[in-house]
Amino acid sequence: PEMLDYKDFRFIKLAIFTALAVCLFVGAVGLAQGNVETSRPLVFEAATIKPSQPPSGVQPDHGGPGTDSPTLYFQYEASIQDMIRRAWNVKMFQIASTIPIDRERFDLVARLPAGTSREDFREMFRNLLIDRFALKTHTETRDVLVDEMIVNEKGLRVKEVRDVSSSDLAASSNNQDWRRLQPGIPGVVLKQAIQGGCIVFHLEVQQQTLADFVRWVHTDLPVVDHTQSTGKYTFTLDYANDRPGTKSNETCDAPSLEEALRSQVGVALVKRKLPFAVLVVDSVNRNPSEN
Repeated sequence: PEMLDYKDFRFIKLAIFTALAVCLFVGAVGLAQGNVETSRPLVFEAATIKPSQPPSGVQPDHGGPGTDSPTLYFQYEASIQDMIRRAWNVKMFQIASTIPIDRERFDLVARLPAGTSREDFREMFRNLLIDRFALKTHTETRDVLVDEMIVNEKGLRVKEVRDVSSSDLAASSNNQDWRRLQPGIPGVVLKQAIQGGCIVFHLEVQQQTLADFVRWVHTDLPVVDHTQSTGKYTFTLDYANDRPGTKSNETCDAPSLEEALRSQVGVALVKRKLPFAVLVVDSVNRNPSEN
């Protein structure tokens, strides 16, 4: 074959380098376009937010990832605060706003792609609130007054259970006329009565974690569980609250809720301030933009 001279070789080399440069340029453009695609905010396929209609009895918050309706989510009679809590996955006490965000009520219906993860769902929800309510927020750490739940110095007075038999449940109450939970079904049954200047409560608690139960029954302050107890328990609890408007000398024999938790369950509530990440609402339009 005919030999190539030096000038031909330089030409071929230049052509190869040019082709490589073009490939790299096209690849870089494609990568940049790919980055643009992935940087787009995640949004619902469709979403409507309207002022709430009269109560319909439907479940107020249902659907989304991990439910029996993964591609359709709705939240009825929700305040802006309710929606923020859901979108940012925070507790109510972790939301701070000088603007009233718990008054107006809205009905939200959103459709999302199949296979959407919980994190992507929350990001879609956040972007929806930012878009429709012009919501602006920032996060900061604040000291929050809480009730720290710890095990009493004498230890827990309830025993962990796995299965509840009818005999166990029958032995949990001295009054056989009170409503009963079905054996093996987790739940709480409450009975109350008036006694002097108090409202007396009797609770039958079945297969509940201590943290979930205390957070349910004690609503004055946020409860932080430091008991390190993860089991489920079945027990009864008797306590009393003062009746509003009664005379101070009208007393009853039942202990307060905190005293009952300490003596009957074995957990104590200690008030203290702990640092929490708090979502601060800087500005919000309380009337959402059109769908």
